[in-house]
Amino acid sequence: ANRKKLTADYDAWKLTVDFYRATAPAVGGVDVLGTTAGLSRYRLVVAPNLHVLSAEGARDLERYVRAGGHLVLGPRAGVKMPTNLLWPINPLEELIGARVDQTQVLSAPLTLTGPGGSAKAQVWAERLAPAADVEVLLRYAPLDGWLDGAPGVITRRVGRGRVTYV
Repeated sequence: ANRKKLTADYDAWKLTVDFYRATAPAVGGVDVLGTTAGLSRYRLVVAPNLHVLSAEGARDLERYVRAGGHLVLGPRAGVKMPTNLLWPINPLEELIGARVDQTQVLSAPLTLTGPGGSAKAQVWAERLAPAADVEVLLRYAPLDGWLDGAPGVITRRVGRGRVTYV
């Protein structure tokens, strides 16, 4: 089957490097892992490109956060099954404390601002519908209406840990 990309502008390697550059100076050494098992020895786990995720992987991540870890997820985290099909309901939705109710490929960058500072969404935007216990770090600045003031970066305490969704 001929499968079309969501956008040619998405570059998984660039996104990973961007997250690395933002994180590495603050934490020192960085390990690159190929599994969601055995995360308990890490205080911080950053997963910028975790699009494909099994149900067991989602449970591993939830156990990690509940036990005191801080999980940082990039856009579209957990949207696909290991078979590359879309999950009917994202297995990370409950952990994150938000549902992505709309995604759009961007034709121009969007600005986000808030208590977390400022940033730009450059490839796509996700409109999040957060639960009441979610803290919004950045919101989309007013532009065209559909994202005006909508959460773009959120964080939530879960058990003894925290999950942040970018």
